[in-house]
Amino acid sequence: MKNIDFKEKLSYFYPRDNYGIDISADRDWRIVISLFWIILLIVILWSAYGIWQLKNVKSDESTFVKTLTLKEELLDKIIKNIDEKKAHFDELLIKNPEIKDPSI
Repeated sequence: MKNIDFKEKLSYFYPRDNYGIDISADRDWRIVISLFWIILLIVILWSAYGIWQLKNVKSDESTFVKTLTLKEELLDKIIKNIDEKKAHFDELLIKNPEIKDPSI
């Protein structure tokens, strides 16, 4: 059986010299690109799992049907309020608003 040297594997990402950690752009880019691919794989697997879960949902179609009931009094009140705001806005377009000078 072949022994795996983890120090040698990790030295691919973290090469060191005798003076401590060396600043290496190649190592940094390898780490960034490796993390990108790992995160991308995690996102793809998470999305596939979510889609798989949605496809396995068993439900009755009648549960998704909802009836909409409107209260006519509330609807008329809202429409009246909107019409009042529109009339006020149109009035401001025709007649300039009166602005008082605060320095007086």
